[in-house]
Amino acid sequence: MFYPFRSINYWLLLLLALPFILEAQIPLDSIQALPELEISASVDRHQTIGSNVRSWSDTALSVLPVNNLGELLALETNVYLKSYGLGSLATSSIRGSSAGQTLVLWNGLPLQSPMLGQLDLALLPSRKMEKISLSRGGGSSLWGSGAIGGVLSLDNHPDFRQRFSIFGRTDVGSFGQFQQQLQMAFAGQKWQAGTKLSHQQADNDFNYPLGPGIPERQQTNAALSQQSLLQDIYWKVDKQKTLSAHFWWQKADREIPPTNVQTRSEAYQQDQATRIMLDFTEITHRGKWQIKAGFFDEQLNYYDPQIRLTSESHFQSYLGDVSASWRLGARHYLLVGGTQTYTEARTEVYQDSTPNQWRAALFTSLRGDWRKTAYQLSIRQEMVDGRWIPLTPSLGSKQGYKTGMPSSGAPRSSSGEIPNGATRTFNATGGTNAYSN
Repeated sequence: MFYPFRSINYWLLLLLALPFILEAQIPLDSIQALPELEISASVDRHQTIGSNVRSWSDTALSVLPVNNLGELLALETNVYLKSYGLGSLATSSIRGSSAGQTLVLWNGLPLQSPMLGQLDLALLPSRKMEKISLSRGGGSSLWGSGAIGGVLSLDNHPDFRQRFSIFGRTDVGSFGQFQQQLQMAFAGQKWQAGTKLSHQQADNDFNYPLGPGIPERQQTNAALSQQSLLQDIYWKVDKQKTLSAHFWWQKADREIPPTNVQTRSEAYQQDQATRIMLDFTEITHRGKWQIKAGFFDEQLNYYDPQIRLTSESHFQSYLGDVSASWRLGARHYLLVGGTQTYTEARTEVYQDSTPNQWRAALFTSLRGDWRKTAYQLSIRQEMVDGRWIPLTPSLGSKQGYKTGMPSSGAPRSSSGEIPNGATRTFNATGGTNAYSN
């Protein structure tokens, strides 16, 4: 990634320091400048004791030959992925669970369709996120019934280093494949704005065999076209408070190819989603407060002119999430929170009615360690349309692990603590920068 302003500053500093470098040819003494060391401590719901977590940073995602979440999981994990090729449906199965039992989150808010109960991973671009995490294992006590098999998290994070950057990429492949990406970021000490655009298209008119002694057939009616826009805006109110807004729009037009027993197909599918969310985070001396609000508007339309079939579905969801975590003593953490979701759905099958659903939940989690054994006790109580559903508890433990300070012997703050979910940067000279998420 190219940072023009930073490169100019580096050259100016080098020119100014060159005379001193040439003159002072003496060995360094025992005091040397060391690079900054960043240490994190967190009790976020993504990291539960007893589950296996795999994460990818934006740097790792930029070099992988993948474009969507389905391709990432198929290439980098042992998760069973059910995919029907480029541009087609892609769903996952983790530890024997179904696609509807793997929860997909965007900055902590669930993306699953309330009408279908699952999500097409081929529609989620992987290079628009700063971090992607896959947690294998049950997480229903913190996230709800959709997290039986695992949780897949897509996160965007700020970087308040003063900079301007622009990145572009174009990929061209066989059978009409063409992909373009453009990313721009403007940042200062108090704010950051980032824009990410992408376009993908393909004809998919390849030849494939039907069987021994049968001539190959050319794939027809399999073209695809996808566009997406992600806009992130961050504002650091002060050293402890950060306010962010996110806008995600995407559209996909995909043709449905014929099966082996069909001679031709004219079916096609159109998907469109508009997602908006706000996030307010405050890092206190002993904990973290976070409030999230989101609005999702999505459509899935399927057409088959051959049989005169038209199926159009549309839903809108209003989401809210509040959580707070505290550090209790040296090695214990408490997490408390609540969620609510109100959804309206419309389709011809529902005729003139517009069904709606309201879900609310309260959850809490206690995490700590005792004699080199880490434990986590979590409880969730959920209500659906005014009806209580059974309590969901969970208990996890892990031997030889501590949930307190990292065991690397890294320096602490003056109070010896790192706030939950916060990151502190330590300089070699002993100075400590402000907290950041």
